[in-house]
Amino acid sequence: MEKPRAVILVLFALVLVFNSDPLMAQTADPGATTNQKLANEIVALRKRVEQLEKQNAELHGTIRDTKNKRSVEPTNMNGAVATADANVYAADLPRKAAPFVPAQVSDWSGVYMGIEGGYGWGKQSTDAIDPGAPFSAAFTSPSLHPGEVASLIPPTSFPDLAIPSTKQNGWLLGGFFGAQKQWGSWVLGIEGDIDGANIRGSGSSTASLTLQTLTFGPFPASPSVTFTCPGPCATLNHDLSIESKIDLLASLRGKVGWSFAPDWLLYGTGGAAFAHAKTTVSSTQSAAVSPSVTGATIINAGPLALCT
Repeated sequence: MEKPRAVILVLFALVLVFNSDPLMAQTADPGATTNQKLANEIVALRKRVEQLEKQNAELHGTIRDTKNKRSVEPTNMNGAVATADANVYAADLPRKAAPFVPAQVSDWSGVYMGIEGGYGWGKQSTDAIDPGAPFSAAFTSPSLHPGEVASLIPPTSFPDLAIPSTKQNGWLLGGFFGAQKQWGSWVLGIEGDIDGANIRGSGSSTASLTLQTLTFGPFPASPSVTFTCPGPCATLNHDLSIESKIDLLASLRGKVGWSFAPDWLLYGTGGAAFAHAKTTVSSTQSAAVSPSVTGATIINAGPLALCT
């Protein structure tokens, strides 16, 4: 508090001034030196008073400026108080509460759709068997048994053949759609997709049965006639080919998800899937008869053959 000090010094200086004359009147020439010292002290005190008054005025100006600054607190680029005076009164200023920032929450509710495409691989297999057709033959010979006809004994069939598996691959292109609703962190919904496709595959297999002898009978005069050949008397072939194609894929699924963090959803789906597939199986059965079968000729070797 510099202002009271300045007032006290002023009063003391005035007392000295008012009492200087009696001192000077009571002294003789030897006291002239003392009077001169007092006069110098008075001059020094006056200068000190002037300095104190100047400091007092500066202090009042500082206080006034500080009060004006309290309404607007200047800051630098880092948000710190710009002046030392403002720092002195910063603790007394009312602080405005920081704005409330709600936690970020993702809402997965809504309807969505899009386009999808890709490439597909697959394998088609079955346990189905393509049975061989009966191989029947009739025998007639003008030299051995003229006018008589006998059948092949025992009855024989072409070999059975398993339908082969096929490896499929090809492109697909389509779209997906869905709708879902969020309750808390849980998300429930339904979604589906449909795709046109050109996923193809093919396979083939073959089997053969060799007959070392051919026996025909019975005849009225003899039970049978048997042909023995140096090699197979007949070979029965069964060839099988398969072609498959998937041209449409679709699915309809339920969806359950859990949003464990903003912008993150862990989910699974389950439902029914559909495919339009076309499969074509071609079966060919043929017989090759050895020319060593003498005295008769087997023709139309297949499900029905005739020996003449």
